[in-house]
Formats: sequence, C-alpha cells, structure tokens
Amino acid sequence: MSETHSETVRYRDISSEVEGPDERQGIPGFLELTESWRQLRRHTGELLAMTSRRTELQRCRTFLRECVENEWMAKNGAEKIRLKNQKTAEGEERHGLELEEYEQMMSGPDSADLTALQNQETRGATELMRWTGMRISDAHKFNDSEIVGDEKGDGWNADFIQKKTKRRCVSPLPEHVVEMLKALPGQMKDGKKYFFTCTYAALRMRVDRLAERAQKDEPFAHTFSPHCLRHTFAIQHINVSTDVKLISKWLGHESVAVTLEHYGNWIKTTQMMAEDVSRDANAKMLAKVAAMRDQTKTNTDRTNSSATPLGTL
Repeated sequence: MSETHSETVRYRDISSEVEGPDERQGIPGFLELTESWRQLRRHTGELLAMTSRRTELQRCRTFLRECVENEWMAKNGAEKIRLKNQKTAEGEERHGLELEEYEQMMSGPDSADLTALQNQETRGATELMRWTGMRISDAHKFNDSEIVGDEKGDGWNADFIQKKTKRRCVSPLPEHVVEMLKALPGQMKDGKKYFFTCTYAALRMRVDRLAERAQKDEPFAHTFSPHCLRHTFAIQHINVSTDVKLISKWLGHESVAVTLEHYGNWIKTTQMMAEDVSRDANAKMLAKVAAMRDQTKTNTDRTNSSATPLGTL
C-alpha cells in the first residue's frame, strides 16, 4: 500500500471508478487495480500534464476513500497529497504516430493472454480512437446509439457527449470502423449496445500492450500512450491541410484557439512545408515560362534573319 501511495501522481492513469458490485468485493479486486497502476506507469521522471495529474489524484482519493469505508485500510493517505504547480508536459509539443507506425501497431501480434474477443475489442477501440480523435474515456463508453447517419445520408458520424468536457462532439466515423464495432458482441445496458465489455483501466492497458508488442523489433519515434491516437488523428488531418476549424470541431475543443495551442507547431510546420512546395512549384513554372519565351525569341530571330529585305528586290 505504501508503494501505491508514494507513486500515485506518477501513474498515467487509474480506473475512473470501481465499476459494479462484483469488483468491490474483497482485497483481490483492489490488488488487481493497484497492479494496473504499476502497468500503466510512465517512464521514470516523465510527468503528466498538471490537469491530468489533478484528475488522477482525485480518482485515487475516491478509490482509497472506498477502501477506508470498506475497512480494507485504516487511513486515506491520498487526502494529504498536494500538487505543486510546476512546468509539465502540458505545454510541450504533441506527438502522434506516423502512418507507418500505426500500420506497424495494427499489424502487430495479438496478446496470448487475452481471448480472441478481447483482442478484437482492443483493435476496435484503437481504430475508433485513431479515426475519430476520441479520448479513451469516450471510446470506453461508446455505444450503438452514438453512431448516427451523416448529413448526406451516405456515411456515419460519432455523436457523443465527451466525458471530460461534458460537451457534445460530432466526428466523422469511417465505414470500416463502424463494421468493426458492429461485429463485436458487446453488452446490452438500458437498451443500448456498449461495444467494449472490460473496465476502463483494462482497455487502456490492452491498447498500451498492443503498442508494446508492435515495438518489439522497431520502437516508435516517441513514447506511446492511448492519447497519442487522438494526436495522430489531429496531426494527420493537419498534414493534409484540413481546415483547423473542422479539426477543432471534431476534437470537441472549446474553441479553435485551444486547437492552435495544442497543435500550433504542427500547423506552422505544415504551413512552411506548403510554402516550400509552392515556392518549388512556382520556380518550376517560372523556369518553364522563361524557356518558352527564350524559344519564342529564338524562333523570331531565325524568321527575321531568313527574310529577304525589300530593298534587294
């Protein structure tokens, strides 16, 4: 328990809640969750963004409060933890996966520790996050009522309320992702089919481990977490010059300013690349025009030199 307490603010995530009465009964459920914290821990010295750290600390306090109420422990030490407001990864550049890295991840082997269905759910969640920009907290609770037809009537949108911001978000949902989700048995609750049957912590761990297996022979350029799939969605759209207003809308950001704050470096890089391409294209076109003018002048000179002067007739 002391290890869990001391490491609390360094863990990437813990379960958002103890989900259901079966998982609250006895110490085994508690040990399973604390083990998930260890598995989800970031590299030593790598800090979470301040907002995430506050959220995770509050989740830890809630869980340990549950432990005290069930007399599994005598005291909730997390209540005394205070976070210092220091520079974190929050203001640093975001990184997604390159297209080759994502293909490497999706072509990686299944987990031998999971059933075929559990592996199928893991890949379905990964595709959902990569192609819609969803946070994993939203992907975990995604259900069939949130798949709606688009305005043209020939495609699909993911229409859901974000867990973090409580705002409605509508994002294009590719056909192949819809087919993957519909192929999952899922679980029915309140007349809705929830596609992912495991806990939030388990789903996050499984996506992490899918990426780990994919990097066995060739590591990714940057440290992976499931949130990288959201960055991948945004950055790949930026790379093909999608309007940042649309990207902001699909991500469910409060304003375009938030999107620019998160991905300003990528937008600037893409703009510079576009400017370089434009300069190169203009240079080639100008060179071609100059060559055409030179050819025209040469032809004109030849015509003039071959013409007989009127005074000699």
